[in-house]
Amino acid sequence: MINLMRNFISRLFHPLYMPLAGCAIVFYAFPSLVFMMQKSQIIILAAILLLNTIIFPGIASIVLTRKKIIASLEMNEANERRIPIIIISFCYIAACYMVWIFYLPKYFYLILLGAAAAAFVALIINYRWKISMHMMGMGGVTGIISGMMNSASNDISLLFMVQLILAGLVGTVRLAGHHHSAAQIYYGFALGFFCEYFMLTL
Repeated sequence: MINLMRNFISRLFHPLYMPLAGCAIVFYAFPSLVFMMQKSQIIILAAILLLNTIIFPGIASIVLTRKKIIASLEMNEANERRIPIIIISFCYIAACYMVWIFYLPKYFYLILLGAAAAAFVALIINYRWKISMHMMGMGGVTGIISGMMNSASNDISLLFMVQLILAGLVGTVRLAGHHHSAAQIYYGFALGFFCEYFMLTL
């Protein structure tokens, strides 16, 4: 039962979902964007995010598993993560480019750019060490909320506190499941956080 709950939480807060979650938070922080953007722009944004941050990377991971390039979708070994991270990085860059050419609000571009930067740094680190991709995603969402706190038209302080609790939950689950050491969890969170925070505040 405990293992089932751990797997459920790990899948619910899978790192592939985090850029989409971060972009959804933009609409909560700036509700006026819903009215400022045309319906076609919202549809285009949703398509860009779903295809480039979830569907394409997800399909690529399944194909790599079936070709036995990676042992499983969990990618527990550091050397299994290199090709998937490269694919994810290029998908994020493609999404950045699409957001830019369709003149969508800059927040979405910056969030995707921050996710791409974190993925590239994780790729470099991965050659010598394995950090938690789950916590990198949770740190990224936390960094997005922190980066928008001073400019958001809605009060997102409660959202920030909830996100910290969720990040702690995911970190505990990954640590309890012996997927990572404490250092790998902390560094993963820090990498995601600072890439997104600095992207939104610099």
